[in-house]
Amino acid sequence: MICLRNNLPLVRLEDGDVVEFDHGWLGVALAEAALEAGHAKWQHTRDVVVSIALFLELDYDGTTVTHQQIAALIETAVSELGYGEIAPHFRLAAPPVRISLDDVARDAGHSYELRFFDILRTRLQQAATTSNEAIEIHNVRLGIKRLRRSKSWSAPCRRLLEEVIFFVRGAAQSLPHANIQIQM
Repeated sequence: MICLRNNLPLVRLEDGDVVEFDHGWLGVALAEAALEAGHAKWQHTRDVVVSIALFLELDYDGTTVTHQQIAALIETAVSELGYGEIAPHFRLAAPPVRISLDDVARDAGHSYELRFFDILRTRLQQAATTSNEAIEIHNVRLGIKRLRRSKSWSAPCRRLLEEVIFFVRGAAQSLPHANIQIQM
């Protein structure tokens, strides 16, 4: 038996890759489509994404859904809301590559920052070689606290965070086409 995470089907992208359904990823793509259609402050992104996720979870029978099927669901949803002009602008790019700073810190072990920055550089370089348009760094505070061996956020944690941000910015300049986002 195959158990799908959150009872949502996997998404088959145009290039054949299969990825997890992600609310945020779909929301960003829909918000970008709304912006391109001239709706800079479109308020319905979250509602449309939630309704599509609920449909896929409760009424969709397959274990994978294609990019074209999601585009059709988006077209139906935005048209029913009276915003059909958004649908032609909808493009579902590959989701961002996610790098957990906490995982990087854990993998660095007791060798502290030197190994940490080496591992982070390697993961950023690997992520930049994929067809994905974005790299997302998450679990930042957890990773910083793990590196500092601190139970609570402190001034040394803030200083290390500044070093990490400086390092990531430098790495972004050396990686072609890398759109790196740090999520606190």
